[in-house]
Amino acid sequence: MGGLPQSGEMPHRLPSAVYDRLDPPGLTPGMIVAAARWCVPVAAGWTIQVRLAGGVTTADAAQGALILGVAALLAAPRRRAAELLGMVAIWLTLGEFLAASRTGQFVLWRWAVALAALGLIVVFTRVQQVRALARANRWRPLREHVRAHRAGGVQATAASIPIEGRARRIAS
Repeated sequence: MGGLPQSGEMPHRLPSAVYDRLDPPGLTPGMIVAAARWCVPVAAGWTIQVRLAGGVTTADAAQGALILGVAALLAAPRRRAAELLGMVAIWLTLGEFLAASRTGQFVLWRWAVALAALGLIVVFTRVQQVRALARANRWRPLREHVRAHRAGGVQATAASIPIEGRARRIAS
């Protein structure tokens, strides 16, 4: 009882404290959006403050860009990712120029690393889009998806595509 299942018996859910920590009861997507909306101005202010103080390294710049980019995407789920990440790139560029006006030197490498970190987010959003298209119609050429989108057709989103297949046993 409460331990491992007996032979031939499959548990309904694998007992693990990890699952309970990853999905606490009562956590909703709206709560995550609200937290991200709080995080965006804090992270944006922090990036400018630290740059003006002069104590930011390239690793800190990349981490700040990732935090600000992900928080912006979570804070505005109905906005296009490219627009939001462009806004973050402009904000980071403004921070670098403000720091350059104070120190007299523009740190190009730090700015490039921060923009490369935003590029990683773009890669992951494109992977998500391709996965959604594959769930919609796996064998339809990509150019037809683009044509349908340009013609005003309905674009498949990750949330609107049902995941096919059935659960299967992974242990006996």
